[in-house]
Amino acid sequence: MPGNPEIEYTEALTSHRHYSNLRFTSLGVFAVLFVGLVAAATGAGGVLPGPTGLRGYFIFLSLILSLVFWAFEEGIDGYLRALGRRIAELETSLQYTHFSSRPHWANQVAIPATRAPYLLGVLLSIAFLWQ
Repeated sequence: MPGNPEIEYTEALTSHRHYSNLRFTSLGVFAVLFVGLVAAATGAGGVLPGPTGLRGYFIFLSLILSLVFWAFEEGIDGYLRALGRRIAELETSLQYTHFSSRPHWANQVAIPATRAPYLLGVLLSIAFLWQ
């Protein structure tokens, strides 16, 4: 028995909105955790302390944190893309244009913008580890 496309459309839009919000919420959580780890590793004055195991541990954790949140971002992005395709299919069958009328350039800007903080976190962590 086929489902109701209007209900599926509404649910898909709600899910898309939820995961879009989750993407930016996780970015904020990542930023707070990353800055906290780097601050702990660099000391209160912002000067890197001498090589200690604790400093290396905090920097290594910041690297792992960056990679985990980046992987999380990739998963969210894949799910959002799949939802977007399904929403577009439903809009075609329902003759709606709410989702498909969005500017397409925004998707191209979002891809590097959502990954840049995690890449920066990885690069900064590696740079701190080499010091």
